[in-house]
Amino acid sequence: MDRKQFGKNLTAILKVRNVSNRNLSDSCGIPYSTVVSIEYGQSDISQSQLEAIADYLGISPLELLGIDLPEPSIPIEARLRVQGYTNDPEIKKALEFASNFLTHIEELKHLRG
Repeated sequence: MDRKQFGKNLTAILKVRNVSNRNLSDSCGIPYSTVVSIEYGQSDISQSQLEAIADYLGISPLELLGIDLPEPSIPIEARLRVQGYTNDPEIKKALEFASNFLTHIEELKHLRG
């Protein structure tokens, strides 16, 4: 990906996440002028800057580079369990609701079919 395309991609992600250049700069420890220069495609981004920005935004560096990642094949409940989230009562309740909802949808499909 060239610099200009990367800058456009970064700008779009920041806009969607409602993150300003200044906030990104302060949070990632990257000089503001560098962030602006990267956004306008005037500077290359270093690997450490790419990783810092991706980490701050909670996304993969590949996503910042515009590379689509395949959907994980691991069910969401298993991923949440591994990440330790299934102990949270609200998440347990949401997972149970989602499971029941999907079961109900499958039952309705069988009735129609």
